[in-house]
Amino acid sequence: MIRTNCRVQFSKEDINFIVETLSKTPEDVFRINSLIGDEQTFNSVLDHPALLARILDSSDQVNISSHLYFYLLTRKVIVSSGITDYDVSDYLASMLSEFSSNARLTTVPEMIEASFSYISDMLILLRQANPQQALVLQAHIGNYSLFMTGLFLERIEYRNRFRGAPSVSFYEGMGTSHYRAVSAHPLAGQMELQSVFRCLSDNFRNVRLALNIMSDRFLTLGEPPPPVLFGAS
Repeated sequence: MIRTNCRVQFSKEDINFIVETLSKTPEDVFRINSLIGDEQTFNSVLDHPALLARILDSSDQVNISSHLYFYLLTRKVIVSSGITDYDVSDYLASMLSEFSSNARLTTVPEMIEASFSYISDMLILLRQANPQQALVLQAHIGNYSLFMTGLFLERIEYRNRFRGAPSVSFYEGMGTSHYRAVSAHPLAGQMELQSVFRCLSDNFRNVRLALNIMSDRFLTLGEPPPPVLFGAS
């Protein structure tokens, strides 16, 4: 289950990158390290524009994790869209980091024997699922819908136009409805994810558009796996 734990997975190299980028004097090193030790001030540190500017500088080779990389990119475009909640930025960055592995798109760790070729497969499993499995499957449908329309919009539009595959609005509807269902799930409350899923449901299209901007401006993406559709090839 993807959670809002991207920031706690930053590596030693990530912290070194942050401190090095923002420090000009030894006193700065001490001050920034002390700020990093507090959750609230650490959030503000991560919003410093110099961090994103440095990773986007093609002349500067940086050694950072996918968690920090996606967090800085996601935070930039999500805040620009009007969504300032840190946990939403964290969740999206965690999702992108997880889904950078193609295998993770069609499986969920909690159901290791299940793999999905189509969204219809997920919906069939959903009818037979226990409460925890239902939460995982509904979240996965929302995540997949957002990932594909956010990062591979042109592929979705091409397949819809020339192959009769489902449209972007189909994915938006699937993502919105399943994020809404997850937000009402009792287990989402126990995991402190209700507000995140509610925000993603209420703002699915805005978040999708923000990820489109991120994809267009900042990412060089390879070919995605075949979309998980209702039987479309």
